[in-house]
Amino acid sequence: MKFEILGPDDPALQVINAQLKSHPEWETSLKIIPWAAYQPEMLAALESSESPYQAVCIPGHIWLPGLADGAKLAAFEDLLPRLAHERIRAYGAEDILPSVAAECRYAGRQYILPLFTDGHILYYRKDLIHLDDSHGVPLINPKDLPALLGKLTLNEGTLPLALKAHPSEILTDWLPYLWAFGGEIFNAENEAQFTSPQAISALDFYVALKRFCPPNTNTYGNQEIGDALKSGQVAMAASWGGQAALIFDERNPYREQIGTALFPTPWNATWGIGIPANLPLATQTGMLSVLYA
Repeated sequence: MKFEILGPDDPALQVINAQLKSHPEWETSLKIIPWAAYQPEMLAALESSESPYQAVCIPGHIWLPGLADGAKLAAFEDLLPRLAHERIRAYGAEDILPSVAAECRYAGRQYILPLFTDGHILYYRKDLIHLDDSHGVPLINPKDLPALLGKLTLNEGTLPLALKAHPSEILTDWLPYLWAFGGEIFNAENEAQFTSPQAISALDFYVALKRFCPPNTNTYGNQEIGDALKSGQVAMAASWGGQAALIFDERNPYREQIGTALFPTPWNATWGIGIPANLPLATQTGMLSVLYA
């Protein structure tokens, strides 16, 4: 039986893809598609009569609750009794950090195996922006960015900032700003709070940062942010930890000049692999056996 996993275009998944190719006996391949197209294709697979993919990649606390509530994923508790005890023991689930393991569960049941934990990192040019790192990784409150960026003296062709503001990215990249202004996504009744005074102030602030950015920053996703940092186009940009390999690539002429900082409240998520519920039990069990390899 051959298996195919669906995943978004992320450097971390390229590593997994290489590992799968080095183990042809697993008979498993990884289909990587652009991030902006990923969620629609994943949902279409989970809502079809039978998924064309035997596993899909999922960011834990973002999509998992809805997918689990909608009975779109197989719970591992239903599959593990069918796996060889040696395979389960060799996987070493007890070594997973508790916070990561918790993000793979919903309502007391496990639906994904963790792949990697990703979160916001501010990448900046140390030769252009001087931050105090004597006590570890510098922290930057989003509200302090205008004062920091406004005093920079940069060469022609270099702008202070790039925002990852493509429609597929803008919500999660805006969240540190929302939290900095004291806002929340939902209230106690689980109602969206995007029209709260804090949310409106945070969005106004975020939009106003465009004055420091390339004019087409609204089209920037992961690749564009990485390219802007590697070309010297910008002095600072936020991206994911999972994009560090792209940004610190040995072909980056500014590699040694790039430092990292953090927001006080970054957005983080654990990406994992889940198994569609709309598959035969034997297929689900076989896929989980490969994932435990």
